[in-house]
Amino acid sequence: MNLYRTARLSATTVHQDLLAWARERLRKADLYGVECLGQIPAGNRTDPTMILMPFRVGADPKMTEMNHAVVPMGQENNDPARAAGAPDACLELAVTINRCFNELFPQMAPQMMRRPEMRGGAVMSAPLMARTPLADLPEPMQRWYNERTNQHAEGGGDKSEWVQEGNVRLPRMGWLPGIPLLIRYIALAAGQLPEHDPTTSPPLGVPALAVLSAAIFRERFFEVSLPLPDPPDELPGLVEALAESFEGRGTHSADLRRIWEVTRGQFPHQVAILPQGEIANSDIAGLLQALQQPLQSAMSFQLRFQSGGEIVLRPGIASGEAPRPGVR
Repeated sequence: MNLYRTARLSATTVHQDLLAWARERLRKADLYGVECLGQIPAGNRTDPTMILMPFRVGADPKMTEMNHAVVPMGQENNDPARAAGAPDACLELAVTINRCFNELFPQMAPQMMRRPEMRGGAVMSAPLMARTPLADLPEPMQRWYNERTNQHAEGGGDKSEWVQEGNVRLPRMGWLPGIPLLIRYIALAAGQLPEHDPTTSPPLGVPALAVLSAAIFRERFFEVSLPLPDPPDELPGLVEALAESFEGRGTHSADLRRIWEVTRGQFPHQVAILPQGEIANSDIAGLLQALQQPLQSAMSFQLRFQSGGEIVLRPGIASGEAPRPGVR
C-alpha cells in the first residue's frame, strides 16, 4: 500500500471511528435517539442529530518542520522506533531478525555504531564485525544475497550495495515515521428530543455539546485499527531465508514465520482528540452562514494522528568496514 492510499484509508477510518466514539458517549449520557453524522444532511431534517463536520485538513505544521529521518529498529529495550510510532509487530520482527544475525555472526561486536546516511538524512545502525564471506553463509541466505546483487546489476545499480568484495553487508531495519495529520472539526446539533419543552428545555446543542466537551476533556484519545504498512520488496525473502537457515535450530524459524503473519494484519493506533481554541466566534458565525445554518451553539476540536509510516530495509556497514562519511 503506497503513501497516498494509506493517507486515504487512515483519514477515512479515523473519521468513521470518531462518529462511532461520539455516538457511544451520547448513549452513555442517556441521549438516546440522537444520530451522529459527518456532514449536514440535505433537506429539513427534524430528527435529533449531532453533526461533526471536518472543515480543515492538512499536515501538522509544527511536526512537518522537524527532520523525519529513518529511525533504527531492533533494539531489545527502549527501541527509539517505538516513540516514532512503529507498530509493535514491526518492532518484534526487527528484534527477532537481529537475534538471528547475532547467532549467524557470533563474532559481531556488542556495540552499535551509528552514522548519517547521505540520502534523506536517515540514520541506520550497523554492527562492527569480522569479515564474513558470502560463501560462509547458510545456503538460503546466499540465495537471498545473490538475488539482491543480480537485481541491482540488472537495474544498473551498484552491485556492491549488499556484497562488497565477496563480503556481506548485514540488512538493517528502520522505521520512517508517518505524516502527522490534523483534522479540525466543527460540532453542531439540530432537531429536538421527543421530551423537549420549548418553554424550559435548552436547544439540543447545549446537552449534546456538553457531553462531547466532557468526553474530549476526560479522554483525549480514542483507538482505531489500521493496516500495517506493506514491507519493502526485499523483506519477505529475507524473513523466509532466515527461517530456512534456522530450521531445526531452536525457535527462531517458528518465531519469524509467526511474527511475519502478524505484520500482515491490523495494528491499534491512538488518535488524539483535543479542544481547538484558535477559531474565533466570528469565524464560527461565518462558517454557519456559509453552510446556511442559523446561529446556534457550536464548538470546535481537532484530531491529530500519524499516517503512512514505512518499514525501511537497507544494507548496513560491510563486514570489517569502519564507518566513513558518505559510505552507504
